[in-house]
Amino acid sequence: CVSANGRMIAIFDENMNLVVSTRNFQKQASNFSVKAKKQPLAMEWCGSDAVVLLFNNEQIIVASSNEFIPYPYSNSSGDQQQRIILIPEIDSLRIVTNRTCECLSIVPFSTQDIFSYGSQEPASLLYDSYEDFEIGDARADSHRRQIATEHMEDAVIDCLDAAKYELEMLEYQMKLLRACKYGKLFISNQEMFDCDQFVETCRFLRVLNNVRQRDIGMPLTYIQFEVLTPQIVVQRLINRKKHLLAINISKYLNLPYCVNQALEHWAMCKIECSAPSMSDAKLVHLIRGKVEAFSTDFSYAKIARCAQKRSVDLAKLLLDYEPRSKIQIASLLEFEQYVSALKKSRVSLNIDLVNQTLIELISQYSDQKTWSKLFALIYEQNDNAQSGAQQNAQSEQTREDDIESPFQERIMNNLLMASFVELLQAEDASNEHYKALLARFLSQHNEQNLHLLATHNLISALQLLRHGNLALMADTGNQSEDDKNDNKELMQKLENATMNYEKLRNKFNVQMCADLKRLIVFQTEFDKKVLIELGDAGIATLGLSVNDTIAVMLEQGDEKSAEKIKKEMFVPEKRWWFILIDAYCQRRQFDKLAIKKEMFVPEKRWWFILIDAYCQRRQFDKLAAYIDKHSSPRRPPPCGYLPIVEAFLDAEQPDYAKAYILKLHDLDEKLEWLCQLNFWMDAVDVAVDEKDFDALQTIKLNCNDSKVRDRIDHLLANLK
Repeated sequence: CVSANGRMIAIFDENMNLVVSTRNFQKQASNFSVKAKKQPLAMEWCGSDAVVLLFNNEQIIVASSNEFIPYPYSNSSGDQQQRIILIPEIDSLRIVTNRTCECLSIVPFSTQDIFSYGSQEPASLLYDSYEDFEIGDARADSHRRQIATEHMEDAVIDCLDAAKYELEMLEYQMKLLRACKYGKLFISNQEMFDCDQFVETCRFLRVLNNVRQRDIGMPLTYIQFEVLTPQIVVQRLINRKKHLLAINISKYLNLPYCVNQALEHWAMCKIECSAPSMSDAKLVHLIRGKVEAFSTDFSYAKIARCAQKRSVDLAKLLLDYEPRSKIQIASLLEFEQYVSALKKSRVSLNIDLVNQTLIELISQYSDQKTWSKLFALIYEQNDNAQSGAQQNAQSEQTREDDIESPFQERIMNNLLMASFVELLQAEDASNEHYKALLARFLSQHNEQNLHLLATHNLISALQLLRHGNLALMADTGNQSEDDKNDNKELMQKLENATMNYEKLRNKFNVQMCADLKRLIVFQTEFDKKVLIELGDAGIATLGLSVNDTIAVMLEQGDEKSAEKIKKEMFVPEKRWWFILIDAYCQRRQFDKLAIKKEMFVPEKRWWFILIDAYCQRRQFDKLAAYIDKHSSPRRPPPCGYLPIVEAFLDAEQPDYAKAYILKLHDLDEKLEWLCQLNFWMDAVDVAVDEKDFDALQTIKLNCNDSKVRDRIDHLLANLK
């Protein structure tokens, strides 16, 4: 068998000899006879210190370092078939019989130093000094003075180590810890002493003394506790349903995650064991009270998943207390509670969660066979909203921030209906039955359905524009019957939307619909004229925004139409000038850019616009000519040469960039750019002109070109 640390191996041969060697069998640690008459029933390591052999379920032999100790194990219980089982641990050996469980381990060296008869070790003297001090004996000072100053810290550490290994005698454990506390006062350099080690040991020992109790049944040693970690020990207590002890230990050791684990396990056990007659509200109140007593950051998702097996209503009640909206909505979707999930996502004000819920809802009812269920759901929600509105009108206690208020129900119904409208529009014309159901629902002209009707019509009109159903024919605008029907349908949809918004007294939406109709008229007239003049080379504007329409008109050279749109659609003056600047720069019509003075465009910003425009058009010669014409060594560009260099490099034009790198005023910056672009000869010339010999050495170190290095050597030699 192999030792706990994996370094040694024990072998019992046929000659009744016990051989202990290294695991590679290169070196024997011991080899001796245990004077046995037959092979042992079991052989295990006691930690990594000794080997234990079991004979006849009556005697065990502990062997170590060519010595062995026979240890008879009498059958004191009177059982006729006593059986002994050896269980190796990392630092000890457990001996389990029919009635007992004992722990066999080596006596720690610190314990030997303290309690050996006549010991004069510093730890023993410190322990004796504390005992005398406790009873008020004057010999306490004499014992303490026998400890050298430099050994006092070692004595404290030995006493602390001995306290860790004390399993049964808590009285000695307390004395050893108090001796540590007493000895700390006499350490010469207390600032260097690790007091945290003492505090941690005391905390761990307090936990171990609790889990070693007979009713808990976890006789762990200190080393086992450290190897397992407190988190694993708490998890084992949870699995044994010792929830209160696990929570107290977790709070004592500052393990909030373990506190939540214990509360979750307790809550799930409570749900499983509670009587079916207990109401959901009472069970939730009980769980909520316990959770609030021990934790402030607790997730109810796992508990709700367990409660869902008992009752969906119980799971929904628990999820009402879930603090994280994302987890809450994901759990509701998992339980197929789409309406509740939609309510919670709307309350969270997180558009991503709303979209996620709607996607799940639509995908759940995407099959036509399930649409009747979706309509039943919509009808039910609509009836609930109307009945809630009637009750609210009687009580006059409407709160718009209440989840169950009619105001919020209308918002939720709008989301449901808008999503289903999109679903219907994506389907073909074979869904007349379901479209009839939708029309019947929308025919109830209450406030929410008027809003839905208006939205439905407006979305339909925008889709007609988006899909290009109103495209004009290239031959002078002779439209087919389908195009004319689409045109009529578009205008009819906008008229219907306008009428519904007027009934709702929504002035803003009414004005938006009117503006959209006027814009469509202007775009249609312009497209007809462009198609007549330019044919296929023209660009249609139908379906574009106001800004894009003006930009296309300016690009086509029709400034009068652009100004007409600006006037009719009330385009702000500032936005108009920005559209003009962008359009003329793209067309390279800088002679028309007198707007620079009219709009008081700063000179620096003007240069940035020009540089960007020329580089986008890749007209680098024109840009270089413009820069050279409007700048000089005494009067550089307002933006400086560095943005020009960066613009050329972004356009992958290093040769153009080099010309303006050489005009930079900062020598270090100039050399850095030249070296980075591998213009080594130019960098050498610059360094020579500035008489910067250190720069020549730096260039020589970084350059791999032999010609450049030879030239630098020649220049440096001439200078010497």
